[in-house]
Amino acid sequence: MPKSKKRKKDTEELTTFRIYITGDIEKGQVRFRTNPKFQEASQLQLQHLLNALIAGTDTGLKQMLKDIPLLRPATDVEREASIYVFKNEKQDTQLFKNRKTIYDSISKAFNETLNNIFPDVVYIEHSRQIQQELAFEMNKEEHEEHLANVQKITDVVRNMKDEDEYEAGKVA
Repeated sequence: MPKSKKRKKDTEELTTFRIYITGDIEKGQVRFRTNPKFQEASQLQLQHLLNALIAGTDTGLKQMLKDIPLLRPATDVEREASIYVFKNEKQDTQLFKNRKTIYDSISKAFNETLNNIFPDVVYIEHSRQIQQELAFEMNKEEHEEHLANVQKITDVVRNMKDEDEYEAGKVA
């Protein structure tokens, strides 16, 4: 093999990432594989694969859904009043329902995926939101009592052994 071909292939392996998604409707299965394989990829290559997957999903959805017409943009008057009027009520209502159904199904799938992949982030963000809401509702005495309770929980968690942490996580 000529050197130029070999060099090109070596360079391509460092800069080209392939993602294969195969859906079998009859079996109800989806197969996913990458090149380079996950087990053989460096941390940097995994980041490139993730970026390629996100960009590919974005591009693929845009290409697949490009022929679904958009509703007309809101006029200045509508934007000022924060309303939208279906110009052709029957046709525009149907188009909106179709687009909303697709939007909801994609949104639900992505949110479920993110919740399954990042349950820790979802839990912590939800907990932070609750704590912020509680802080606004408390008077000074309640806030001090709450902080003391948080400190007790903090002390218990930080003094846990790894085995205790695992058992506490199973119960919670």
